[in-house]
Amino acid sequence: MKLPPKVFRVKVFRVPGRPPARCARPTRAAVAAAVAIPTALSVTPAASAASAAAGVRGPTTASSAAAGTASALAAQRDWLRLGDDDLPESRTTRALAAGVTHTVITRGEGTATASRINVTSRGPWRINVVTIDPRRSRHTLETAFGNTLMAPEATSRIAAWAGAKVAMNGSFFNYQGPTTFRGDPVGLTVTAGTVMSEQTGSTAEQNVFIDADRGRLRMGRFTWKGYVRNTATDKGRTLAGVNRVPRVPAPCASGDADACAAATGELVRFSPRFAATTPSGPGAEAVYGPDGCLVRVSPTRGTKLSSAQFSVQGTGARAAQLLREADDGCVRLDEYVLDGNGDRMRLRSDTFGLSGRYRLVRGGDIVRNTGSATLFGRHPRSIIGRTADGTIQLVTIDGRSVSSVGATLVEAAQVARGLGLVDAVNLDGGGSTTLTIDGAVVNRVSGASERPVGDALVLVR
Repeated sequence: MKLPPKVFRVKVFRVPGRPPARCARPTRAAVAAAVAIPTALSVTPAASAASAAAGVRGPTTASSAAAGTASALAAQRDWLRLGDDDLPESRTTRALAAGVTHTVITRGEGTATASRINVTSRGPWRINVVTIDPRRSRHTLETAFGNTLMAPEATSRIAAWAGAKVAMNGSFFNYQGPTTFRGDPVGLTVTAGTVMSEQTGSTAEQNVFIDADRGRLRMGRFTWKGYVRNTATDKGRTLAGVNRVPRVPAPCASGDADACAAATGELVRFSPRFAATTPSGPGAEAVYGPDGCLVRVSPTRGTKLSSAQFSVQGTGARAAQLLREADDGCVRLDEYVLDGNGDRMRLRSDTFGLSGRYRLVRGGDIVRNTGSATLFGRHPRSIIGRTADGTIQLVTIDGRSVSSVGATLVEAAQVARGLGLVDAVNLDGGGSTTLTIDGAVVNRVSGASERPVGDALVLVR
């Protein structure tokens, strides 16, 4: 008979305090025992003379006043800085696999008044935290998307396709765009070493790259650059983008052929999993095989690619160049990503990347993102970050509900830092915020059902 996982429950009531130092992680043997043996460890509230004398209200043990004070102070260090200091907070942690745990944190009491969800300091909040220790876990953290890049899918469906133990929604995407391109990532993303979309240029964009085999995260503002080069002459043409509709100059849209040929256009590279077909419209398109040699070229855009092909679309003067040079020989794609210092980053088959908006924690310091735009207000949040020892956390904060009010960007940063993260990025949130474990959604999505998303973080073996 399969036994339920070991559950650790810690309940703490009304202890003001500072964010914690992180607790020591259980050994591999302890995790194995936790999975096999159903038991519970609880700390229950009781008044302690010593803690009362010290001005601390909180959990104590029955053994002694000194032990009670130590217990209260330890609990105090573990509390989040979220809302009023005197709010009750409880945590339940279970082991999911070697080196992987799931913690549910509730803070606040009762329910919020609907009219005060965006302003109350009393909560409540419901937070899910999946903690991954890459040194002990046999799983790897990657990104995945649906059947095609442009077709958004629910996080739980992406998780099922990937066979994921854990999945969380990822990058911002064009969910209010045209139906055909609704899954288009907004920002720089990478799948198995291949760039799937380029950076937006927005100062708010924050990129997260994952070295899946080593379990390492790297965060910052990264820049993709790409060229398509003739292998015989080494002559290169600059790519303007990846897997998106190229900009069509006005003369091309109006049908003025001479003016169109002289107008500045774009070259855009397409992957076979872009969509059922590449975007149609004025311009030209060259399709290449896996060896980079020309398969076909067309004076219009829009075609179906096989799984081993890629294409380059051109508009305006770039279309004319593409038609002139397509038969000159084979090509190679010369693409790379630069970090914030301008240094090239290695892209390997175990490199995955996603795109967020706003850094929450940088080098252990909270980044205070404030503004009047909707994004800065209280919403459900999805966060990825790492601790000083390289442990990875996936965090969701439920919101837009009287049972969990959500978090502003500043509050999200306080939660991230309170959980011990020294670097953290705000990912797509709101109706997109979804966390699944073993295929089941464990957070409370803010809409009537799961929102289809552009991509997801998946913990796989």
